[in-house]
Amino acid sequence: WYDVSSFMTTEFQPAKVGVIIEFGNIYYDSGSWTVRPDGYPGLNKMAQFLLDNPKIVVELGAHTDTLGDAESNMVLSHKRAKSAREYLITKGIPISQISFRGYGKSRIKNHCVDGGECSPREHQENRRTELKVKEILPD
Repeated sequence: WYDVSSFMTTEFQPAKVGVIIEFGNIYYDSGSWTVRPDGYPGLNKMAQFLLDNPKIVVELGAHTDTLGDAESNMVLSHKRAKSAREYLITKGIPISQISFRGYGKSRIKNHCVDGGECSPREHQENRRTELKVKEILPD
């Protein structure tokens, strides 16, 4: 028997409809929809997951921090989700397997709500893209 926990960096996560699956950080700089270089490993993990599981249909949901107004953040998050989707398509993921949606600042992960005191790192935590399982097609 071997203890693989010492070198595994990702926990197993079930792929069920409605579940958000984490693939590492896919972050953006404030006001930008361009994926940062440190975000590509997470997108590459997403791409491999989707290539290995072609019957799983997903939504890329992009989010912003609470800086700026709601309307601008909604537009920005839409562009972030679209940018991530376009990258996955270049990796061979079929368009029909990925939808995308911007959530703006409506789903903040931490205590950084409008008017709250937050560090740049705490705001960064909210500028993210997540993968949500929308459907698992039958065999």
